[in-house]
Amino acid sequence: MKHWKITLITFVFIVHTVKAQHFDSLYYFGNDSMTDGRYVVLEEFVAQLREKRTKLKEEERFLAHAFQTTQGRFLKNYTSYVRFEYIFESQSFNCVSGTALLVTVVGALGFQYEIHETPFHTYLIVHLKSGKKILLESTDFENGFVEDSLQIIYREHLYTNGRTLAQPDVMDFRPNFTPFNQVISLKQLAGLQYFNEGVVAYNTQNYAAAEVFLQQAFALYPSARVERLRESCLVQQSKKKH
Repeated sequence: MKHWKITLITFVFIVHTVKAQHFDSLYYFGNDSMTDGRYVVLEEFVAQLREKRTKLKEEERFLAHAFQTTQGRFLKNYTSYVRFEYIFESQSFNCVSGTALLVTVVGALGFQYEIHETPFHTYLIVHLKSGKKILLESTDFENGFVEDSLQIIYREHLYTNGRTLAQPDVMDFRPNFTPFNQVISLKQLAGLQYFNEGVVAYNTQNYAAAEVFLQQAFALYPSARVERLRESCLVQQSKKKH
């Protein structure tokens, strides 16, 4: 029997019921990861950052401090496939869970932002009141705060074309690869979480579980790729019955 082998970007993380306005959209991600204790940790962390704002009144300096402090506190061990709760358990993260944490923090601090999805990566763009934009890259430990406009253009070009900073001249030729770069919502990001879980289940031939994840993905972020993979799940399940 021939099976698809699908490669995915690391889009897996889950968050629990929220208790404050800046966390309201996180309910899309599920009910298992954001315990009361973890919620308190984030609330206290954001409160400490707000106190620092009285000393760092220049907007870009304060954003840089918030980014570096968040990265230093929570984002230390890059791992390809981890859920959001691993940030609290072992400071392990991937580009999506890292971006999710940054969204939570900068949103709570009042910054305007965009979540960007590319073929195999996600990152954050923050728009300052001055009109300047900053790229926040959770997986870059040394130069993740990108304020230079030319460097932002360069990085976005790489991400859009499925490339990385480590190998900027190597194109990623994964199946069904098409260059793109689009702004998505937290709701859509949650859909990508379930899509990735569906891909993992599909690649281990657990087609019933994959179909459930893909149904959840489609409800949050309808797309042709989700529908195609779901249809393949149904075909594979039918073959198993015969």
